[in-house]
Amino acid sequence: MTDLSSTTVWTVIILTAVLGFLLRAPFILMAERMAQLPAGFQQFLQMIPPAAFAALVAPAVLRPGAAWSGLSPEVLAATLAALVAWRTRSITWTILSGMAAVMLFNLLPFLA
Repeated sequence: MTDLSSTTVWTVIILTAVLGFLLRAPFILMAERMAQLPAGFQQFLQMIPPAAFAALVAPAVLRPGAAWSGLSPEVLAATLAALVAWRTRSITWTILSGMAAVMLFNLLPFLA
């Protein structure tokens, strides 16, 4: 492993932030025009955050390459989070309840 200087690390962080902003800036600056997109396309865009969230959660729940258990802390927390999502329709409450549940379920010795 190479030993990176703090200058190199900060340079990479700053360049990554600038590049990230430059990639998003056109969409931020054109937000008013984008509000006039066709309704079908706007509905399509609204589906991207839940799909991305599901893509992040699925590997932890389904455990590819490992033995699957219906009583694992991750599966139980995902089930609870799905119920919260269904009842509240809030991504914030879904994430918070899922994170809290997986942390609490990991503390239970019979689920570990």
